Amino acid sequence: MNSQFRGIAASPKVVGFLVLLGSVLLAYEIGQWVLGQGIKGLGARLAMLVGIAVVGAILVRWRWGILLFLFWLTLEDLIRKYAGGAMMIYFVKDAMLAVIYATFFIAVSRGREKLFRPRFWVPLVALFFVALVQVFNPRSPSVFYGLMGMEIDFYYVPLLFLGYALIRNRDDLDRFLSFNLKLAIGVALVGIIQGLGWKTFLNPVNLAPQFVALGHLVRYAPGLRHGLNAPPSVFVSMGRYSNYLELMFTLTVGVVAYNIFRRRRARLAYLALGVLAIAIFLSGSKSALVYGVLTVAGIGIGLMWEARNQPWISARLGKILRRSVLALAAGLLVFVVLYPNLAGAWWTYYYEMLSPSSANYQLGKRTGSYPLDQFEDATENVGWEWGYGTGTASLGEEYVSRLLKVGQPQTGSVENGFGDILTEWGIPGLAMWTLLAIAVVVVCWDMTKRIRNTPLYPLGLSVLWFTFWVLLPFTWAGEQTYQDYIVNAYLWLLVGVLCRLPELIAPARAVIGPSIEAIGRPAEPLRVGRAG
Repeated sequence: MNSQFRGIAASPKVVGFLVLLGSVLLAYEIGQWVLGQGIKGLGARLAMLVGIAVVGAILVRWRWGILLFLFWLTLEDLIRKYAGGAMMIYFVKDAMLAVIYATFFIAVSRGREKLFRPRFWVPLVALFFVALVQVFNPRSPSVFYGLMGMEIDFYYVPLLFLGYALIRNRDDLDRFLSFNLKLAIGVALVGIIQGLGWKTFLNPVNLAPQFVALGHLVRYAPGLRHGLNAPPSVFVSMGRYSNYLELMFTLTVGVVAYNIFRRRRARLAYLALGVLAIAIFLSGSKSALVYGVLTVAGIGIGLMWEARNQPWISARLGKILRRSVLALAAGLLVFVVLYPNLAGAWWTYYYEMLSPSSANYQLGKRTGSYPLDQFEDATENVGWEWGYGTGTASLGEEYVSRLLKVGQPQTGSVENGFGDILTEWGIPGLAMWTLLAIAVVVVCWDMTKRIRNTPLYPLGLSVLWFTFWVLLPFTWAGEQTYQDYIVNAYLWLLVGVLCRLPELIAPARAVIGPSIEAIGRPAEPLRVGRAG
């Protein structure tokens, strides 16, 4: 990990103490094993040692902690699947993030790291207090629903500040992007292997009861003679897997253009693009497939709009489009050649579901009339104007009722995110959420405009694109996308990174075509302190 981010300077005394502590604990465990306790219980003790090592690494370098956190966040479901759905594993990421937060804000208090004030902080704070008041709504069966809802909706918001401080120069940015692309390739390859027929690859046959329907999902269509396996990859459900693919596909498209604008090799990004294209096609997710097509078109149009008056961008845009299309086509072509029958079956399924000429066309209904009907259903509850309390229509409510033995909320969730927000927080909460969503998108748009005429522009455009879709269209379809903890964490982290990007540009801001090395090397050091 030492090749990753350079973080807070660690005291030799701290490092020495951690090494000594780890050595003593390891010697104790080995001694207990030798004295006759055998392998039984050794796994739990080794897990404890690993946990201590991770906490120690975070305390020494909080930037290491961000990478460890993202790695665990992505693979947490895999551990839960093999641990029988143990809920304690669910809270490991929260404990890890708590240590990262503490370490970071201690560094801020000592002047070692830099904070900033996002321009959307007023609606963000207003929404937080609306949600906090709703925790104690008398209609809520238990305050624990509210606590769970607050954790889901707001616990990852401070990653905004960590994302801003994480990227100090071009090298930090490159390492962060490379780490995520490599992780995405691994996750996508697992999903591809499962989709090709090995359904039990990193996906146990005997799943916990709550994961059975999600982890072994089969897709059917009238034109198919048999069902098609919809792989969950390392996750517990195909839905969470498709959300991850959408996130990483958007980021990868931005990274491809970013590297070509800088005249750097983009082999890793092209590999990720091809692998993710196959994974999306094999995922069985109609929304991921449609979103992938719209993402290529949307970001491509954004790049072409920027290139209209910039010759150096125009010259490289053709190369970006050609190579991106080639990478996508190559990935899908390999799949079609090797597995023609499976490719034809999936093509039939998507045609049946997405083609307007098909009798089973669903796209128009799922994006229009159905969410609207669901929103209207949310207004049929008595007293919907003031809500039923935070967490009463959120993901995870079944865990609260089952583990804590408390009553179910008087109203359930609907398949419309704005309807769920209305159910929980009433009209004030819905108004604050809408205002916050618009404010965040506007700030992202402003940050993206500030890095125009630079190779950073495609990255800003991809973050802006994903932020817009998560906070508005995806929320219209359902709140589960925003409340997916992986999407939520990456959303706020990437918004923070985007807010940092304009500061990586040299103050002498001429058109940065030839002098692309100005990026990430400010003319004067960034000052440590509070930014307005």
